[in-house]
Amino acid sequence: MRAIRTKDMLPENIWELVARIQSGEASEAEEQELQALLGQHPELLKTILVVDALQLAPEMEAAADEMRTHSWQQLQPQLDEAPPVPRNNIRRLLIRTGWAAAILVAGLLSYNWWQHNTWKTLATTNAKDSLLLPDGSRVFLNANTTLRYARNYGQGSRELMLESGEAYFEVAPQQNNPFTVHAAAVDIKVLGTAFNVHRLANGQVDIFVTSGSVKAENKSGKSMLLHAGAQATTSDKTPDIKPVATSSDNVLAWKTNRLVFHQMPLSEVAVVLANYYQLDVVVTDSVVSHKVLQATFNNKPLDEVLDVIGKALNVNITKKHKTLEFHQ
Repeated sequence: MRAIRTKDMLPENIWELVARIQSGEASEAEEQELQALLGQHPELLKTILVVDALQLAPEMEAAADEMRTHSWQQLQPQLDEAPPVPRNNIRRLLIRTGWAAAILVAGLLSYNWWQHNTWKTLATTNAKDSLLLPDGSRVFLNANTTLRYARNYGQGSRELMLESGEAYFEVAPQQNNPFTVHAAAVDIKVLGTAFNVHRLANGQVDIFVTSGSVKAENKSGKSMLLHAGAQATTSDKTPDIKPVATSSDNVLAWKTNRLVFHQMPLSEVAVVLANYYQLDVVVTDSVVSHKVLQATFNNKPLDEVLDVIGKALNVNITKKHKTLEFHQ
């Protein structure tokens, strides 16, 4: 029995249409004909790598751009070594020397690369959100957070990238499939646990483990094992990962909606309020900053919290847009 070759399953005029469009010699009708063929044969969508003149649907553009770029990087060294070819001989070059087949193979490889090595993105602005991953792990996102996860998540690896903001991870245990969060210059690796990661705009990354344990490793090769209740901080500006000894009462306030201030200086209260309410908070002088607050708030609006703080500490509070100022 004769083996069936790939080209035997393609429409007879596919290569001629591809070659004419690539050389700029195709008519509008021929472009429409090829587009119709691609609609009838979805597997031929990879040929968009050589059909730059074809108008793609908007949802295909991003994928096509990545595929073209990756394939061009692979093919360019070979093309640079090829002798110059007159424009009207491009069709002959594509069909007779097999360049069309070579480019299509590169397209297939690029499509596989694009499908399995790119990321999906979840971004929040003023609201919080959550995500249930295919393996049963759950991610809770604070406001103003951007998280990316691999399209092939769970297939041999479980990788996510915290590009900005703060997220809490509840990881489904998988003994042979580690869960990794990339955040700035640090990678946090676990098998099954729950932990919080806060990536600040200045490159600092804060880690807090609520159950199980995690291994934090930075780009300098330094690592630290963190168990439940432990906190650590690192930055892309320092080679170290440092333990944090301060109270963890409000690390998860953004998720629990509970603020706890146990004899806390107002300078530290300001940091908690800034993170929880997504504001800029300023304390103008040392007298005010050293006043201590004893209070607990459960899911209270900002104005109510400020009213209590102002009366309890006898301080004035000025609010302008997204900025708070505590002063005498």
